[in-house]
Amino acid sequence: ATGALLTLVVSLISQHSLMVEPGKIPWLLAIGFIPGFVALYCAVLALQRLPTAVYGTLSYLEPVAVILFGWLFFAETLSASQFLGSLLILGSGLGPALISALCARPVAAK
Repeated sequence: ATGALLTLVVSLISQHSLMVEPGKIPWLLAIGFIPGFVALYCAVLALQRLPTAVYGTLSYLEPVAVILFGWLFFAETLSASQFLGSLLILGSGLGPALISALCARPVAAK
């Protein structure tokens, strides 16, 4: 609802038309319902069932997945800053996990 209201305000300020073809209304409802309600519901369920560190690490991957899906499914191109940002997100999420795994390994005594 907040997104719809903000879109309405921006559209009214910028003088753009709000006309939508009737055949596209179900698609608009689907993209509002699925990423909005379903995704947030699944996130709440995951928070209840996963340790915080695991959920936090997985949530780092969401923006990278969105960029990857846009590239694969919609033939969008990545700018250099998007690519660098993806690498930084992956590094900041997976780097500490790899470092702690390496530090936690027992050292064999000779």
